[in-house]
Amino acid sequence: MRVLWLCNMPLPEAAAAMGISNGTGGGWLSAEFDQLRREENIELAACFPLRHTKKIQKVTVNGSAHYAVPRKVHSFFRYDASMEPFFRQIVEEVRPDIIHIHGTENTPAWALMKACPEQTYVVSLQGIISMIAVHNHGALPYKWQKSRTLMDYISKSSPLARAKMYRLGGQYEQKVIARADYLMGRTDWDRLCSEELGSKGSYVYSPEILREPFYHAEWSLETCTLYRIFSSAASTSIKGAHFLLEAVAQLKGKYPDITVCFAGSAPCSGGWKRRLRCTGYEKYIRSLIKKLDLKENVCFLGSLSAEKMAEEMTKAHVYVHPSAIDNSPNALAEAMMVGTPCVASYVGGIPSMIDNEKEGLLYQYDAPYWLAHQISRIFDDKELAKRLSANARCRAADDHDKKNAQITKELYETIMRKKTV
Repeated sequence: MRVLWLCNMPLPEAAAAMGISNGTGGGWLSAEFDQLRREENIELAACFPLRHTKKIQKVTVNGSAHYAVPRKVHSFFRYDASMEPFFRQIVEEVRPDIIHIHGTENTPAWALMKACPEQTYVVSLQGIISMIAVHNHGALPYKWQKSRTLMDYISKSSPLARAKMYRLGGQYEQKVIARADYLMGRTDWDRLCSEELGSKGSYVYSPEILREPFYHAEWSLETCTLYRIFSSAASTSIKGAHFLLEAVAQLKGKYPDITVCFAGSAPCSGGWKRRLRCTGYEKYIRSLIKKLDLKENVCFLGSLSAEKMAEEMTKAHVYVHPSAIDNSPNALAEAMMVGTPCVASYVGGIPSMIDNEKEGLLYQYDAPYWLAHQISRIFDDKELAKRLSANARCRAADDHDKKNAQITKELYETIMRKKTV
């Protein structure tokens, strides 16, 4: 059988072959792609949108073709009809039996479906922007929700502008979900959302494979840095870093050595060019650090590879995932696999990932006092920390077994059997 994937970004091996950047993303997709391409009866190809190119670019890596699809429109949330003929050209060349779309967040998915309506579509649910738009403000003070820097005007990255763009893109997301023949998801939340958005396809439970380094790193209370917190992102209001900072401020008196380390760049730091790119949310984070007197208690680690991320998780005493909304965040799953004791907000699909009090501690996302309490419990109770760590590792090992690619393979085979009846 021939299967064509549509991804939001190039898989790392394709990016390397084409000499383009994909940031630090796509590693978990690459792991599943690599396993499936090894199957004798599956011929895999992948495509992804790319700006600043006027014609399709193609590379072959490990026997699989990867296509960069030209895209004119800058925003992924605005529809780009110019992609349609390129998708038709790729589909005519690949002649797929199945098209597998990874993520509904961006409009190229609908461009592909519109260009090739006769195809059979499998859609993997990731972030669901139609629902995320409602929570995008992250309970920020309204002053900061409407605050805009030059960068916010250019990139429409303020919370209010971002929510508007999510609602715009959500119109096409709903079309994709309604058209999909099969939906692959992982949580009660994404299943509920797909039903609310008009899904008529079959829903298949399908946990993700994680990036390789997290299967080998292992947290230990004896070797971690006590009172060190790690969190994976602080770039936008929806990630909830502002509430984590408030919680750290509450804990500072009891734990003078407390430190919270974020993946990503320090807000509004560096030269004048970097400061010009500063968003309103970054300004808010910077002002909050100053207001709460946390300069000595906060560090930003820059962009982290999977290996460095896993290393930071082993260093931390606690991993905190403070999002205002999330489906099944990979960073949380990775922390559970490493065994770092986790505290996470009770939102979206997270309760489907963690059994509260057994595999991690949950809290109301906009209640920093509750977050502070949950962190304090782990700091003070060695046995609790060890128990949460061991249980999380067991849960993650089961949920993210590398054999999970078999679920995708079996779905493909089911579709092919139905096609031949």
